[in-house]
Amino acid sequence: MKKYTCSEIRKAKGAIIVYPTMGTLYMQIKDVVKADDGKWYVEGLVWNETGYYQYNMPEDYHGEYEYMSFPISCIKSLDFN
Repeated sequence: MKKYTCSEIRKAKGAIIVYPTMGTLYMQIKDVVKADDGKWYVEGLVWNETGYYQYNMPEDYHGEYEYMSFPISCIKSLDFN
């Protein structure tokens, strides 16, 4: 995967994230932050469908956005549109 700079990531509207336990997902980028451990992370909104078609959820439930954070090394590509 290509390594992106923080300024490139801040200019993008979205990113394709590849994360081992979650697979590939699309994130609406909100911020790029440096954590206490010195690593850079991208933060934003990811569509989460957990609970879809479960008995305790309303019939019209199709997921919701959740605010998540991933290391910038997980970015596969950026969306500037």
